[in-house]
Amino acid sequence: PSNSSAASDVYKRQSRAIAEYNALIQQFPQHPSADNAQFKIAESYWKVEDWRRAGESYKRYVEHYAGHGYVDYAYYYMGQCHEKLGEWRQAKLCYDRILGDYPESVWTEVAHRRVKEMNKLIQEERDEEHV
Repeated sequence: PSNSSAASDVYKRQSRAIAEYNALIQQFPQHPSADNAQFKIAESYWKVEDWRRAGESYKRYVEHYAGHGYVDYAYYYMGQCHEKLGEWRQAKLCYDRILGDYPESVWTEVAHRRVKEMNKLIQEERDEEHV
């Protein structure tokens, strides 16, 4: 199959998955798997490179399921979405949350590197504004 038809198939599968996960959350918001469904929605948008919706979905996970196990992951991927959209300050905030709230996270080391990189990009942006 061609790349475009393979990409189309992936998009269709992810769209179906998103619809099913959304239905689960709407019908059974207190279900023990609702948090996992919200995380899967975000991952599905990530797989089709819809960075805006992926970021919004990771944010929804963080807001609604703060006590659950993947919040640090959600912050990391939310930061990555912001980076892909060129939103350095928002990305930095996500990485800062990992460093502040989840110092033992598997994402801590990479978050340190991303914060340094975001600071550099933010400074470059400021320098360009003053030229």
